[in-house]
Amino acid sequence: MRFFFVLTLVWALAVQGATGQARPAEFLMIGDWGRDPARQPDLHRQQRTVAAGMAKVAAEKEGLTAVLALGDNQYDGVPTAEDPVFRTAFEEVYAAPSLQVPFWVVLGNHEYSGSPLGQLAYSARKMGSGRWTQPSRYWSRVVDVGGGAKAKFVFLDTSAFIRTYRDKDGFSDIREQDPAAQLAWLERELAEPGMTWRIAVGHHPIWSNGLHGDSEDLGRDLLPVLARHKVPLYLSGHDHHPEIIDRGAGGPLQVIAGNASEVRGLEGRRGALHQGQYLGFGSLTVEGGKSATVRLHDASGAERFRITVPPERR
Repeated sequence: MRFFFVLTLVWALAVQGATGQARPAEFLMIGDWGRDPARQPDLHRQQRTVAAGMAKVAAEKEGLTAVLALGDNQYDGVPTAEDPVFRTAFEEVYAAPSLQVPFWVVLGNHEYSGSPLGQLAYSARKMGSGRWTQPSRYWSRVVDVGGGAKAKFVFLDTSAFIRTYRDKDGFSDIREQDPAAQLAWLERELAEPGMTWRIAVGHHPIWSNGLHGDSEDLGRDLLPVLARHKVPLYLSGHDHHPEIIDRGAGGPLQVIAGNASEVRGLEGRRGALHQGQYLGFGSLTVEGGKSATVRLHDASGAERFRITVPPERR
């Protein structure tokens, strides 16, 4: 009996290897989320409400690869990894068993209005639960997504491109960052062969119908690179609402999920496939070389909108 069990297991693994079948990669995404309960108790309570919905959705999946943390992870950024906000606004909030996965983190503008150094050190020293993953200000990760396909995620430091921040006194070390070097790195990363998917993650949206609106700086510097490499998805936060925008012209589908602790107003509908004013989060399923599905959820975890895209933007 043991022999036939082992033989069956070996056969099953061989079939999986031959067909390249594996489960899809599953992600959640949150933006503008890190609220200190001592300074922002009402917004912190809303953050916890969203975290409960995230835990529910994550528990319904076969397994979660990571949570994509889209910036403004702490209001405001902290200079040291020992700051208690890592415990009170991160570890204790996302404590559910289904959320014990890596949090892949990008910097937001509020990190620079304080200091991003504490977050980078917290990651480098694998402090707390060790989930905070942020190896540098911009970085990349390759993920197997089933069917022999691979997805490259590029994590951007978008604040470095925003002129108003660079012209602002007291905005941490933003002037020391080199946007041209980051763009050259991005070109190399997106040009790597063998990638079925190329997905960009940053804090600031290129396009938004929210209070901050479109970014002229990202439209000039970042959009041409993403369009040239036919990137299908750009995931961001910054504006505190959920929205998916299609402006065409070869650019990526713009996904905004900056509503993980606060909701603000909307100013228009240009290119919007969906927009709302509700607390919540997003999820992303990347399934082999076939499709990726973005879902927007409210704070309870209920799905409010979904859209499926191919590996390359047409």
